[in-house]
Amino acid sequence: MRKWLKDRQYLKASVYVFIVAAALIIFEKVIGNMGSVADAFKRFLSFSVGIMAPFLYGFFIAYLFNPLVKQFDRLFKLIPRFNGNRFSRTASILLTFGVIGISITLAVRYISPEIISSFKKLRDTAEYYLDIISGRGVKITNE
Repeated sequence: MRKWLKDRQYLKASVYVFIVAAALIIFEKVIGNMGSVADAFKRFLSFSVGIMAPFLYGFFIAYLFNPLVKQFDRLFKLIPRFNGNRFSRTASILLTFGVIGISITLAVRYISPEIISSFKKLRDTAEYYLDIISGRGVKITNE
C-alpha cells in the first residue's frame, strides 16, 4: 500500500513537471513569434468588434431610452383600458420611437441651418483670422 502511495506521488509530481514544461515550451513559441501572434490577435479583435458593434449600439440605445419607455408605460397603465394589458408596453415603445424621431427631425430642421450658416461665416473669415495669427494681418496698436 505504501509503495502504491509513493508511486502515486511520483506520478503526480511527474504530471506537474510535464505540464510546466509544456507551458514553458508554448510560452517560448508565443514569445518567439510575437509579431504574428499580435497580428492574429488584432485581426481577431477587429473581426469581433465588427460583429459585436450592432449589438453594442442596440444595448446602448435600449439603455438610453428605457427610462422614457418606463414613464410612458406608467402613463398608459393609468388608463383603465390599458391596465394589465401587454399592449401598454408596445404602445410605450412605439410612442418613444415617435418622440425620438420627432425630436431628431425638429433638431435637424431648426438647428442645422444655424450650424451651416456658422460654418459659412467661418469659411468666409478664415483667411482673415489666419492672416492675423501669422502676423500678416491688421495690427491694432495704441499709438
